This record gives sequence, C-alpha cells and structure tokens, in this order.
Amino acid sequence: MLGIIAMLTVSVGVSLGFVYSPLGQAQFAPTAAKELIQASDQYRAAGDHQAALVASRRATEMYRRLTRLSSARYAPSLAGSLHLLSVRLGDVGDYAGARAAIDEAIAIRRQLAKASPVRYQAGLDQSLQQLAQIEVASHQAEPMVSAAK
Repeated sequence: MLGIIAMLTVSVGVSLGFVYSPLGQAQFAPTAAKELIQASDQYRAAGDHQAALVASRRATEMYRRLTRLSSARYAPSLAGSLHLLSVRLGDVGDYAGARAAIDEAIAIRRQLAKASPVRYQAGLDQSLQQLAQIEVASHQAEPMVSAAK
C-alpha cells in the first residue's frame, strides 16, 4: 500500500512538473526528471517493466531538453538517464535500443571524463560494463529468436 501511495505521489509531482515546465522549464523540469527516474525505479521494483521504461524515456527526453539549455549543467544527468534507459530497454529485450542508448551515454561520459577524470571516470566505467552486459544478453537472445522463426 505504501508503495502505491509513493508512486501516486511521484506521478502527481511529475504531472505538475510537466504542467509548469513550459512556463519555467529550467525550474520545474529537473525536479520532474528526477521524479521520473524514481518512478522508473519503483515500477521496476514492482515488476512493471513497461511502465519503468516509459518513465525512463520521459526522463531522458526532459534531460535532452535541459541539456540544450545548459550542456555543462545537465550533460551528466543526460548521460545517467541514458544509462538507465539502456538498462530498462534491456529489461524488455530491446537490445538494439539498449545498445544505442548506452553508446550515447558512453560518448557523453567520455567527454566528461576527459575534462574531469576524477569526477566522471566511475560513471564511464559503469556504462562500459553495461555495454558488455548488453552484448552478452543480445548474443544469448539470438538463438531464441532463431528458434522462434
């Protein structure tokens, strides 16, 4: 019951963020994006991978818009949301989409780590590990797809 209340609270906050986002995108969108990330985690924990994926996609799109406003401020958040999106896409078996998302996250994190290795190298390492996991999972899924055909 507490989990449902928490998800509803996050949903209301996210809705408010979207309502006010056009009026003050830089003020409300970061909060809404963070709440979407939390909602994605909660949906995944509840076993609803599709809802987790939708929330993750929405957060990533919000961070894309914010990055256009201030790349220096929001690029790390965009990279993190792309990493999470890759995980969520992998959860539903979309390995091509997961690969595209993690490739984009790696490109951003490489630039960040080049400028500040101490601050961003760990995130880059995590994304490189995610890429390896996607490669393994996609190769394991190939025999199942071939057998289904």
